[in-house]
Amino acid sequence: MIFNLMNKIRYLKFFLILLVVSNTAFSPLFASLGRTYGKSKGFALVELYTSEGCKACPKAEKYLNEYLNIARQSNVEIICLSFHVNYWDYLGWVDKNALPEFTNRQINYGRHFDSKGVFTPQVIINGQEAYVGTLRKKIKKSIGRYLGRKNKSKLSFTVTKESDRIVIDYKLSKLYDGSRLYMAIVKERESVEVTSGENKGKLLNHRNVVKKMVDIKPNKMGKFILSTKWLPKTGGYALIGFYQSLDSHEIFAANQMSISLLEKSIYLDIEEDDSEDSGDNTISNVSASIIGL
Repeated sequence: MIFNLMNKIRYLKFFLILLVVSNTAFSPLFASLGRTYGKSKGFALVELYTSEGCKACPKAEKYLNEYLNIARQSNVEIICLSFHVNYWDYLGWVDKNALPEFTNRQINYGRHFDSKGVFTPQVIINGQEAYVGTLRKKIKKSIGRYLGRKNKSKLSFTVTKESDRIVIDYKLSKLYDGSRLYMAIVKERESVEVTSGENKGKLLNHRNVVKKMVDIKPNKMGKFILSTKWLPKTGGYALIGFYQSLDSHEIFAANQMSISLLEKSIYLDIEEDDSEDSGDNTISNVSASIIGL
């Protein structure tokens, strides 16, 4: 009787240990950080520089999707933009989302960070920290740091649809010298089948693809007027605004909203372990080569 009882106790302990290990092993990537993120007051603006002609980029885009999912699940301000660059178009696939101004934006960051060149995939967080886009653990930690910091300004805006344009009325709580206010229209989800180049035969799933971005020297309040003639009459777009220093590249404030270009009026509420591939950890292995500055 005593022997059987002791065996039952051992089996019960083993089962409980196995249950704890299993729950830990199969928990979502950010579950352990979700509680910390949920208490945050700051924001993290994640800029991904990517290309459909870069074989290392789909993994970084998958990770970007995870950051967006965590933002939704944990109700925190992780704001993501995908800037497609054009310097890999010569490899055999022309990325239709790539614009020269996005490439120039990344080049400016490269000069700021004193880089030897630009590459994809690259992630810039709040204009201050740069990472190879596949280094998810480092990117997670950076996101967590910025979510825990107090905002230096606050951006809010309302949007009204007028015929073939949208009017954005914005407010900033604090202004800084030498800064610009940017507004980007992004496609929240987009899939592209690549038929040539390094990603030939792949279906690439993009998130928050920047389609158009404009900037102004802001006042504490003002407005943007953006034409929507060039956009298809479908939904699935978002508006992302951020306020950035031209010198230090620090981003002081950011905000976002989903929009439907078919609606008449839209309002934004104002609100004050997985392993990594070692081959992607060095810039030289990220893509075919580095474009020098």
